[in-house]
Amino acid sequence: MININIRKIIWWLAIILLALTTLNLVFFYLHNNKPDSLLINNFNNLFDTNMESNIPTCFSAILIFINALVLALIGKYTKNNKINYWYLLSGIMLYLSIDELTIIHEKINTEITAYNFLNSFWGSGWAGLYVIFAIIIFILFIGFIIDLPKNTRNLILLAGIIYVFGAAGLEFIGGIYAESFVVYKYLTTVEEALESGAMIIFCYALIDYLYINHSSIKFKLEK
Repeated sequence: MININIRKIIWWLAIILLALTTLNLVFFYLHNNKPDSLLINNFNNLFDTNMESNIPTCFSAILIFINALVLALIGKYTKNNKINYWYLLSGIMLYLSIDELTIIHEKINTEITAYNFLNSFWGSGWAGLYVIFAIIIFILFIGFIIDLPKNTRNLILLAGIIYVFGAAGLEFIGGIYAESFVVYKYLTTVEEALESGAMIIFCYALIDYLYINHSSIKFKLEK
């Protein structure tokens, strides 16, 4: 039997997030002071949370994918009529993980630029569209969420609020300060940190739910 310590997993994920956020800010500062340094520029690109296809992006994608796997595992061991909710959530997480790596949202953004009300209000058309989908998903899942154990429900709601605020709220605020490079950089750093932090909280909620409700799983979860 494999022993998995929940708190150690969450602490390590949080430490990695903190380290990546710190490195992002350090190399941004160094790059601002020595913009001609090729080495610093390369490291800045490697840890810039506002860029794609680098270390923070991979960490975020892996984190979301872990949640997709845990949700699928919960679905597999669920014996009541809630099974489809878990699998649907797993599918959403899988999509977000793929989106993080393949930048689907940016491709969507280019397709909906004609809808100026989304672009003008959020700064990015994809952010407005994702908010609409988030509201729809919340309405569809509200009964399911209410029926969850209190601790799981509260953690999932907290993670959802933080994630939506980071992904859409700060995207909107960032659009206002887009012309101020330094302010925009700090806003996007907070945005990405909130999104990944929300996924860590969500991960804890799911693994904790497994620990409490599915003791028949063939590995041991420890707190």
